[in-house]
Amino acid sequence: MSELLLYVQLAPEFGGTKFGPFDAPEIRFGSDPQKSDIRLPETLGVLPEHVKVIPQRDKSFILAPVERSAGVFVWRVGQKPKPVTSPIAIQAGDGFSLVTAEGPRFTMVLEVPAPIKRPEPNRGGVAGAAKKLSAKGLIGEIKRRGLAAALATEVGHGLNNAWMFIKSGTFLQPRYIIAGALLVGGWVIAGGTGCAVVKLFSDLGKRDAAILDLKGDLAVCGADDQDDPTLASITAAIIGEVDLKDTLEGDRALAEAFGRKLKAILASQDDYAWVYRQTATDVALLRERLAAQGMEPTLATVLSYGAAIREADRIREGWTLVMQDTRGERVCARGALQLTYRQAFHLGLEQVQVDALVDRRTAESDNTDPKKEALISTGYRATGEEPVFAADKVLTASASRQGLEQCIYIDGEDHRDSVNKLAVALSKEVGPSADRVPATGMDYWIAARLVKLYAADFDVGWEELDLSGNIAPSVVIDGATDDQKRFAIEGAAELLARATAIPCLAVLDPTVSQPPTHLGTLPTKFECFALAYMATYEI
Repeated sequence: MSELLLYVQLAPEFGGTKFGPFDAPEIRFGSDPQKSDIRLPETLGVLPEHVKVIPQRDKSFILAPVERSAGVFVWRVGQKPKPVTSPIAIQAGDGFSLVTAEGPRFTMVLEVPAPIKRPEPNRGGVAGAAKKLSAKGLIGEIKRRGLAAALATEVGHGLNNAWMFIKSGTFLQPRYIIAGALLVGGWVIAGGTGCAVVKLFSDLGKRDAAILDLKGDLAVCGADDQDDPTLASITAAIIGEVDLKDTLEGDRALAEAFGRKLKAILASQDDYAWVYRQTATDVALLRERLAAQGMEPTLATVLSYGAAIREADRIREGWTLVMQDTRGERVCARGALQLTYRQAFHLGLEQVQVDALVDRRTAESDNTDPKKEALISTGYRATGEEPVFAADKVLTASASRQGLEQCIYIDGEDHRDSVNKLAVALSKEVGPSADRVPATGMDYWIAARLVKLYAADFDVGWEELDLSGNIAPSVVIDGATDDQKRFAIEGAAELLARATAIPCLAVLDPTVSQPPTHLGTLPTKFECFALAYMATYEI
């Protein structure tokens, strides 16, 4: 490749830095400066020796992960990124990202060397040269050389990348939140000075500080400004409830489940964009109705996200969603909050129709006996009594994404379908005056209510469940079965993760011109920026 120069260039959204030219048998990427031609922070998840690019005589390249566990993704023009675990051929113009598909992305670039420009003869001799070497020109040259020297350092290079990333506005796109945080804060946050990120941007000037909307962001770092922000503190700041910081730090099982759910939602913007792009939704209506019942605003907001399900699971034909309940069995759920029959019964909804999940052949059969048996089983496990109904009242609904299963149910009014009735029941069971939960403002007061909401599916132990003590909810239910604990903790974590992540998706979505007021008070860009970083690299 002697006639062409080989460069490796970061994608524009990562700063666009061009490395090279290279004239070595291989180009090494990793976090170990002694073994890497291009070094990346270890905090990204980059291995000491992560991947190698080996130039070939035909102007192609071999992209070779050093080991199978090294995350490497190939980006080809017009194609989606694909994971690579063994050596693969790539061409100039192809790219690859490290750690994740959204991680730092590089492109192989071949360029024709620029022609050597011959210097013009010095027609003025020494006098002519002296005229060109003016004070302004000399100062300019000093600045140029000084900047070049500064950018050659690790910190200078990081600052340059961070500045270009922010100046371009690219970091505001959700798919670049994580990568942007690494470039802006990788060398800062990993070094133990997370709150310095805020100060750094504050010092960039009024125009640049406005980009991040820094008002109030120092609160995320704590009033004393001594500790780095954590996922728990950022979540508390976004939700607007200080207690959540102590909750996530004190309830390990809930925190771990929350971290997993949060990461999944932040990576699935298209699944939840409807929540903030549409105003007349069950999410907004439920929040309004809960507030009208006198529920504390923060709790009302969090509970309303129970209706913020994935786009693919939204109610289209019928009302059904299939889930695994506290018995480890697949069951049907119904209404805006996707409540099981047993959940709805224990939460005190006045009208609830028995349902059951059966195979399609049973659902479509004229034989009513298997259907009645399935419905009676559902009712008995919830109430201890066999429901009475006429065979001609059994109806069938399509179960979302479950082609081989169908939900059958008894025809009649079901308050799971009514947002107003749900608000009344929730106010009674998990509202300000609810029993068996901590008083508003006490330790775990929000988490206990979320766990109680999903523990209502317990077929055994619901009546004895008491979450009112100053004890982590996951510890309180430690004596329950594995399926019961999973259902209650995962459900509570999912609801809390939606309430935290979806507002951030709205704030960081570049296609949203006006803030969605129907979601209440929205977090700042910095809070969401930090949330995405912490959700990916802290838990």
